[in-house]
Amino acid sequence: MFSFLSLRSRIPVLILACAVSASVLLFAGSCGTKDPSTIDTGDGSVLSYAFELEPFIKVGKYKGIEIVLDPINITDEQVDQKIAENLENAAEYDQVTTGTVKSGDTVVVDYIGEIDGEEIENGSVNNMSISVGSGKFMDEFEDALIGHSIGETVSLDIAYPDDYQVAEVAGKTITFTVTLKAFLIRNVPELSDEWVYENTDASTVAEWKALVKQQLETKADYEQESQKSDMVWEKIMEGSEVLYYPEGPMKYYNDNYIKYYKDLAESSGQTIEDYLAQYNINYEQFINDAKTNAELSVKTDLVFHYICEKEKISISETEYLTKANEFFEVYYKNNYESFEDFVNDYGVNTIKLSVLYEKMLTWLVENAVFATAE
Repeated sequence: MFSFLSLRSRIPVLILACAVSASVLLFAGSCGTKDPSTIDTGDGSVLSYAFELEPFIKVGKYKGIEIVLDPINITDEQVDQKIAENLENAAEYDQVTTGTVKSGDTVVVDYIGEIDGEEIENGSVNNMSISVGSGKFMDEFEDALIGHSIGETVSLDIAYPDDYQVAEVAGKTITFTVTLKAFLIRNVPELSDEWVYENTDASTVAEWKALVKQQLETKADYEQESQKSDMVWEKIMEGSEVLYYPEGPMKYYNDNYIKYYKDLAESSGQTIEDYLAQYNINYEQFINDAKTNAELSVKTDLVFHYICEKEKISISETEYLTKANEFFEVYYKNNYESFEDFVNDYGVNTIKLSVLYEKMLTWLVENAVFATAE
C-alpha cells in the first residue's frame, strides 16, 4: 500500500510526514490540462497532480506564518531529577553471601527444572537474578524462596494449568531445584564533590548542576527547533480548505488503503471482517477510515504541490542525489547491500518527493515569524 499512513511508518526517517509520499510526479511548474479525475496508475505507484490546483484547494496564509513558542525555562527541580537519574544509572552491584531471603530482596540463583526426574528442555539456568515479590517471575517460585538462607538448595514443585501456552509443560508439575547463591545489592552513589570530580566533566556539585542545566537547555532548544516545521505545517493545513476532492487521487488513496488491510487479513488466513474484529472495528468504520485517510492525504498533497508551484520550489538532480545518499548512509546502510538497492526499494520519485518536501518545509520555516511567549 502506498498511502501516507503506511509509508510514514515504513519510512520514518525520510520526510514523508504528509501524503506526498504516494505522489510520485514532481510538479514541473506549469499546469497541464489533464483531467483531474484520471490518474496513470502505471505499476501501481504513480499518482499525478499535473492539473490546475486552484479549483480544488484554497490554501491559507503560508508565508510569514506567526508561531508563538513556549519559553525554555529549566527549573532546579528538573536539574535535580536529571542528577538523580544519572546517579541511578551509575549504581554498582555487590554480592552478599549471607542472610535470609525476604520479599523485596534481589537474589542470584541457579536452578534446574525437571518433570518426573527428566530435565526439561532449556530447564537449566545459572546466575539468574530474581527480585523476590516483584511478580516478574512466577509468583509461586518467588514466594517459595522467602525464609531460606543464602547457600541453601531448595526443592519446589509448581503445577502448570492445562491451558498453559507451552504444550510440553501444560497440565504437568515441574520440580525446580534452586540454589540460592547471593544477594544482589544495588549501591547508588551519594552526590558529593569527590564523586563528581571523579565521574563527570565537572569538579564540584555546583558545577555539575550548572552543566546539567546547560545540557537540558540545549536539548530543549534542539527539540523546539525540530518541532518548528511541524507547527508551521499544522497551521497551514488548518488554514487551508479543500474546495473539491479530485476523484482520481481520492480513489487511489481509498483503494490502496482498503487493499493494504485486505492483503494483511489474507496473509493471516482471515477475512477482512475477522481481521478488523480483533481491533473492535466493523467494516463500515473501516470504509469510513479509508475515506478519512484519503481526504487527509489528498489535502496534504494539494497544499504541498500548490506551495511548491507558487514559490517555484524544486530540487536539482544534485540535491536529490546528495540527500538520497545522506538518507542511505545515516539510516539505511545496514539494511541494504548498496545504495542502488535502497533506491530500487523505495523508488526514485518517492525519495525525490521526500527531499522536495523537506526543502519546502525549510523554506516555510525560514519565512515564518517566531516569537517567544512571555
